[in-house]
Amino acid sequence: MTRQFDDEPYAVRVLQRVDVAADALYQAAVTEFDRAQIEKLTSLFEGFAESAAGQWREIRHYIEAERVALERAESAERLLAVADAENARLHALVEELESVAREAARS
Repeated sequence: MTRQFDDEPYAVRVLQRVDVAADALYQAAVTEFDRAQIEKLTSLFEGFAESAAGQWREIRHYIEAERVALERAESAERLLAVADAENARLHALVEELESVAREAARS
């Protein structure tokens, strides 16, 4: 009955403890009715555990996507700052050349 999950280690340990407890209860059950009830509860628990693990994977995927988006946004901001600096440099150069052209036209 023990399952292996690749998710959060603490959650894995908790799930393994529940599996051990369910196995012990099943072995200690006196009647088939008790065993059937334990199997039903174990099945419900397994469904819950799979659902929780799936949600955790989705959350991790979302977090990773957000991390990538943030890195891209930060990279874009850095590139924009470089472009702004280059634009300012070129604008100053254009103004300087226009000033030289105006002075040359006056002469």
